[in-house]
Amino acid sequence: MRLYPATDEEIKASFDEMLSRAVELGIGPSSDLGFDYETERALRRVAKSWPDVPGELIRNARKELQCQFDGTHAAEQRARIASLLDMK
Repeated sequence: MRLYPATDEEIKASFDEMLSRAVELGIGPSSDLGFDYETERALRRVAKSWPDVPGELIRNARKELQCQFDGTHAAEQRARIASLLDMK
């Protein structure tokens, strides 16, 4: 269990390691490495497709990490929450 939030550099290093493990061994990521839901899900999809991992899944995993870093995922989540609150 982490005592502090992971830095972007730590998340990137963990991502690179987890992507390699997913592609080469079919092992999914740990859930305590600082990935958001979408990035973790993309890595799990890569692992599940092992041993014949399509390049599209690898590209998508990298795209999801970028969306985590640039705030796209957080903005989408805020919009979903706002939409749910507006429905009440």
